[in-house]
Amino acid sequence: MDLASPAAARAGPASSGAPGWRVSHRQPWLVLDFGDARAVLGWPVIGPHDGVARRVAWLQVKNADLPLHRDPAAYFRARAAAEGIEADIGLLTAAEIGRFAEAQEGAARAVATAGLGN
Repeated sequence: MDLASPAAARAGPASSGAPGWRVSHRQPWLVLDFGDARAVLGWPVIGPHDGVARRVAWLQVKNADLPLHRDPAAYFRARAAAEGIEADIGLLTAAEIGRFAEAQEGAARAVATAGLGN
């Protein structure tokens, strides 16, 4: 899946002296590519909670996608492999993935999905 196409991507602001980052959205995926390794914090099913990553991917899921017997990490890996998604960090969200938000304050940047129900 080519998430880098102009219709599916938008460039994030570049910090001084550092390359810019790109957020790409194509249902059910949201991929953040920093362009180089960056410190990250999150609650992923794949990758470190507090570590370093270049690419972060969110997969929008429904309750039916994750019955009790299904391993969320294995499900993410299988979907990513089948759809050509490469990521150091993998997150699952029930929120509408197209309604992600971006914010920046000084050197800190955030990309988030949020919803009120699963």
